[in-house]
Amino acid sequence: MKKRELEFAFLTILAFTTTSFAAFTLEIKADPQTAPSALFAGIVANYFGVDTKVVLDVRKQLTPIEVIGSFYLAGEEGTYLNHSQGEFKKGRGWAKMKNRGHIPPGQLKKMGRYPTGVSHERVLFIRFMEDCYRIPERKVVVWLGYGMSYDELILCANFARRAQILPERVVELRRSGRDWDWLCRTWKVSKKELGSLATPYRYGKKIKVKK
Repeated sequence: MKKRELEFAFLTILAFTTTSFAAFTLEIKADPQTAPSALFAGIVANYFGVDTKVVLDVRKQLTPIEVIGSFYLAGEEGTYLNHSQGEFKKGRGWAKMKNRGHIPPGQLKKMGRYPTGVSHERVLFIRFMEDCYRIPERKVVVWLGYGMSYDELILCANFARRAQILPERVVELRRSGRDWDWLCRTWKVSKKELGSLATPYRYGKKIKVKK
């Protein structure tokens, strides 16, 4: 990564949710690779209509895709988020989503060549990208084949919406070594905008969070 990406060491992300208006500051220490993970929190919070702090708290214990799974499971089961979070923490989250029909069996069958856990993760990620950014499955599958992380790909899709360019172009620029600082400068996208959801689409179901 280029040295200037360290400018992500201090990020002020303006997060808009369906239930609140919150500004917060994240300090990213040492590894600039953590920038996508931090910005991911603001985007996911916007989509599911919760405060960003809720996403950050869940992210402490789960991977990015398990965080998304926890929100989907809580919304579709009508349970509290801490319960669905616990299911993923105990390793039961994917099975529960599959058994309750939240992961379409047809999609899993198409991906049968992958180990079970990975298949579930990929299918859920494809669903999120379709729900949130209206990006078709075939494109997401290609990007996953590049070995890019889930949170990085979400950031690519969000940046593409902000910059009004094709997401494929952002993915290729990132793969070629262009850092987020260069991308933001070139297309005049602020880091605040990068960390807030750039689409009008929202999950729509209430996520129950215990106070």
